[in-house]
Amino acid sequence: MRRLLIARLSLDGRPFLGLALLLLWVWCGVVLAYAWLGGAYGTITTFTLPPLPIVHQEGCAYLVKQLPRPGGWPLIEWMSDTRSTAHSQLVLSENGRPLPNPHATDAEIVRSGPGGYSHWREALLFSTPDCSDPRTNGRRYTAAAPWSPSGLGYALAFLLWGAVGFALAGGCIGAAEGTAWCRIGRGLFNRLFFPLDLTRRPWLAAAVALALLLCCWGLLAWRWRNGWSVDLSVAGFFPISDSSGYWRCANSLLDFGRLDPWCERRATYPTWLAGLNLLGGRHLLTTLALQAAVAAVAIFTLVRRLSPLVPGVATLVAAVLLVAYASVDLFPLTMTENAGLIFGCLGLALLLRAADERSLPWLAAGGAMLSLALNARAGAFFVLPALVLWAGWMAHASRRRSWWWVLVTVLAILAGFALQVGLVRAIGGDLAASHGNFAYTLYGLSVGGKGWSQVLIDHPELFAVGTDASQSHAVFGLAWCNITRQPTLFYEGLAANLKAFVAGGTYGFYRLDHAAAAVRLCWWFAWLPLLWRYRDPRYLMIALLSLGILASAPWLLGDGGPRVFAATVGVDALQIAIAIAVFAQLVAWLGGAKPVTEQTPPVRRSVLEPIVALLVLGILLLPFTPLARLAAAPRVPFNGCPEGQQAVATRMNRGGNISLSLVEDGRSADFLHGEVAREALLRGIRTHTWWRADVASFTGGALFHADQLGANDAAGAQHYDGYADTSLARYDGKLLGLCLDPHDSKTLFGVPYFRLRSLTQLE
Repeated sequence: MRRLLIARLSLDGRPFLGLALLLLWVWCGVVLAYAWLGGAYGTITTFTLPPLPIVHQEGCAYLVKQLPRPGGWPLIEWMSDTRSTAHSQLVLSENGRPLPNPHATDAEIVRSGPGGYSHWREALLFSTPDCSDPRTNGRRYTAAAPWSPSGLGYALAFLLWGAVGFALAGGCIGAAEGTAWCRIGRGLFNRLFFPLDLTRRPWLAAAVALALLLCCWGLLAWRWRNGWSVDLSVAGFFPISDSSGYWRCANSLLDFGRLDPWCERRATYPTWLAGLNLLGGRHLLTTLALQAAVAAVAIFTLVRRLSPLVPGVATLVAAVLLVAYASVDLFPLTMTENAGLIFGCLGLALLLRAADERSLPWLAAGGAMLSLALNARAGAFFVLPALVLWAGWMAHASRRRSWWWVLVTVLAILAGFALQVGLVRAIGGDLAASHGNFAYTLYGLSVGGKGWSQVLIDHPELFAVGTDASQSHAVFGLAWCNITRQPTLFYEGLAANLKAFVAGGTYGFYRLDHAAAAVRLCWWFAWLPLLWRYRDPRYLMIALLSLGILASAPWLLGDGGPRVFAATVGVDALQIAIAIAVFAQLVAWLGGAKPVTEQTPPVRRSVLEPIVALLVLGILLLPFTPLARLAAAPRVPFNGCPEGQQAVATRMNRGGNISLSLVEDGRSADFLHGEVAREALLRGIRTHTWWRADVASFTGGALFHADQLGANDAAGAQHYDGYADTSLARYDGKLLGLCLDPHDSKTLFGVPYFRLRSLTQLE
């Protein structure tokens, strides 16, 4: 096949034919990409669901575990739903009449919502309209669906397409050498399918860094402009639940030099967020934009260090994967995942540099940074012993003293834990609270994998009194008693999480929609080159860290999902890039093209990694400098409210205060002043979001979080959640006195929001 492509596409002396073929090739690529991303469907096939394979699940829900496969499988399949998008075209009918509720949630199907069904991969979950048993009610159930190319089919098509392109580029080596399209084609293919070392090309590296920055800012601004929400951020900027808690802690640290006890369990991120908040003028949108910028720099630092190892297309895929992950779990949120990914990417970049230079100082710096990432966003802690093992192997392979390398690596890892201890000590917190939330996860595993919240149901008496640290200690004790008394339940919980890892990994491939299956396949395929080239310390490092993630997944994946692994998501991106590199080499071999020899400048000592590391560490320490005292909010007394109402002095959308104003249809919304169109907001909330019904039923004009500026110390500081009947956008940046009625509230996002009765401008 390789020789046939090269022979048929030889273009010596035929430049116009070459140009026509190039345009045709580009057009085919666009069509192929559009079909892959947008969906392509063939003829409709109808098949009957026999009663025997149908299994009762729960309530009214019944499951068909394996639908009949279409002819031509595995190159074609039935397109199914994903967590983010309803792609399935399957229509389920009862006695020839389509059931009325496709793409239903599991809860709706269990309750018979009515006649709901959902199609996930090979499985079909459904309920009958009257909640009867479809196996015995005497009715006939049929499914009709069009076939669609599978992930494997698209992968083979892209391989062939790339090989044809390479053959075209190679076909103009002869008489058509001088044509412009030949030079462009060869240059493009060489940059995509052969390693493009960004460490040797500073101008190209700067262009890539700028593109990443603009992409991250663009994704964030797109969410704000269109009102698209994520689980803990309404309209992409209004924090709720844990995200709101970390934002409050960051502002408390700037105002009073202390964190709330709830934040002491993970002191690293709220401290880092406080430093970023100080740089952003204590304005949430500016702080989120700065956070996205630092994340873009960290991602660039990693992909730049990856670029000499894999072809340009693999480097590009790694960058896209990290940005796609961050666009959901980082940019719109004030959550620990941000620090986890930023410190984690920097740690991996330093470790890759250590592997390139066989350097113990860079190894220690990378180990400390990775440890810091895991202390900021607790996750795959088993990667740390894997890192120690890798350090010993690399020392042995380099004929160095293994015990010394292992000792230094262990001390570097402990430095990350020491920093967590130092931060808690600096704010006068309780060290016993550090990572105490793992106690809840352990309890959920000890009762069969029921989740971290199960202890709240089983032992509500624990949370009536005591501190957060004492409650965590008590939960640890209960979990250990359950494990020793019924270890089989504990093993069942671990097995359930391991099964979830095999199905979806720690990256969260469902984010990638149509590309999910292909990327997941690349992650598993990458084990072949990783094991084959284990003598290369870079490949061995990725393999050992992935094994550490695998060992951690059964403990954590069920509770937090992929976001728990933010500190190590870079490892997943590197592993997938390794698989893409193998496919790129295959494409190059099929196309018969050879890289154009370029004269590259000599390697210069790079200062990027240490500069970026010092930057993020400087932001972390900024709240403990005199600048933090200058940024503290002024004390503003306000007592102008009737008796029984809460008097709150605050500056709207400044000093940590946030408002979300809803604009009715027909008016433009200015997100820079906290506005979002109501219709756009509802459209941008995913169906399965737990607070969707709260927002849909809210008829007021604005929501807000307000901190009391009249407090003299942290003990007197209070935070208020409230709602207003009208928009508050016109008060953006103004100092206000709010009168809140605690007896008139709405429960939104699981907490009460007090009604704003009146407001007074204080300046």
